[in-house]
Amino acid sequence: MTVKQKIGLGVGIAITIIGGIIAGVFYATSGLPRASDSFLSLVKQGKIAEAYQSTATEFRAGTSEAEFRKFLETTSLAEYQSASWSSRSIQNDRGTLEGTVTTKSGGKIPLRMELVKEGGSWKIYAMHKPRGGLVDEAAEAKPALPSEAEAEGLARETLGSFAQAIKTKDFAAFYESVSPVWKKQTDVAGLQSHFQSFMTANLDLLGVVSAPVEWAGPPSLDENRLLVLRGRMLEIPEKPSSLAFELTYHFGEGLWKLMGIEVTIG
Repeated sequence: MTVKQKIGLGVGIAITIIGGIIAGVFYATSGLPRASDSFLSLVKQGKIAEAYQSTATEFRAGTSEAEFRKFLETTSLAEYQSASWSSRSIQNDRGTLEGTVTTKSGGKIPLRMELVKEGGSWKIYAMHKPRGGLVDEAAEAKPALPSEAEAEGLARETLGSFAQAIKTKDFAAFYESVSPVWKKQTDVAGLQSHFQSFMTANLDLLGVVSAPVEWAGPPSLDENRLLVLRGRMLEIPEKPSSLAFELTYHFGEGLWKLMGIEVTIG
């Protein structure tokens, strides 16, 4: 009798704990559907400009309002009526929702929303809708890598612009060449300050544009689908004699745009 009572008590505790965990997870993630439903409600009301402005900073940096409007039209999300979220999760300041959107005509659209917390509020960071019909998932999963020749041209263009910025002590032109996403995170003064030691040393790196390249590996994509180019420029006519680099690029509007640069002078 005593054993049965202990087992029953144990089961009761387990149920209480599990219930508490479920309630805690539900409460912690409750801000995600509220933010998404509020965003989609603006779309439903035809307030597309307001919906666009309510998204995260990086969403707007990577997508113009015109592109946003076109996405809503081509995916039928402009006809949004309601949403049902079957999965939600949070990791630090990033959240994910997965579910189904019902359109005014009764159509069903699978949708995944990624959100980020900005200023204490959840905002739309990215929207993913599987394309209907036959889909080559492998081809759509990531942008095509450039050839070695294209990668070398990209690296030389970037490093040539960087060398010119160092020589003239003016990063304005270099800043204009970087990704819109990166521009939202820094400014000309920030870039110039980061490489102040190069300018103080009065380095002339323009010879790097025509110097041979020794690659550390082939062009690759990291976990964020950023293109990564690593290598060294050797036998630069003027001192210093070598320059090691790691360049990252974000793909947008059919072009690779600089997202990060790390340079080491030897």
